[in-house]
Amino acid sequence: MRVRALALFLLLALSPAQAADITCNTHCKVDALLKRPAGIRLDKRVTLKGLKKLAKVISDRTEARPNPNFQGLSDTVHAIAYDGLIVRAAVTPENTVLVEWIQQTGRKFPLPFGLKLGPLQNPNEVQAIMGAPDRIRRGTVRNGRQLVYFNEERTESVTFVLHAGALKAVSWSYGTAD
Repeated sequence: MRVRALALFLLLALSPAQAADITCNTHCKVDALLKRPAGIRLDKRVTLKGLKKLAKVISDRTEARPNPNFQGLSDTVHAIAYDGLIVRAAVTPENTVLVEWIQQTGRKFPLPFGLKLGPLQNPNEVQAIMGAPDRIRRGTVRNGRQLVYFNEERTESVTFVLHAGALKAVSWSYGTAD
């Protein structure tokens, strides 16, 4: 009983980032970010109707793309824009919705682990919370940098876009590592 009380006290006394470090390593955090980006539950079946209910849709641009699994048939790829969020999803000939890419630039959708878009407390705040990135891209977004984290299979990624002391965007890429 005393051990549980001490553990609870320590978790409550720690910042959200420190508490997350106790129970979750970098890959665990990346997996958590990949499963529920911007409030979209990707661990459940995704529907186009559900994506459009996420928030007020500003635009929904579509284009046809040949489906490699169904000769002569195409996927319909939607680029759905909301305030501070863009979701790209393909609807297959079987009517399955596959989320391919998401970019969040607004604060309406909360991020886990105490991460927030906007000014950072210190330049290494994202790395202090997430751990060391798998790749750092420099000279992007007007001489900013991007911290790229892959899932263990390296088929999906989360990218944090940093510039001028702020977290400007978070993007998720599914199905192909970039």
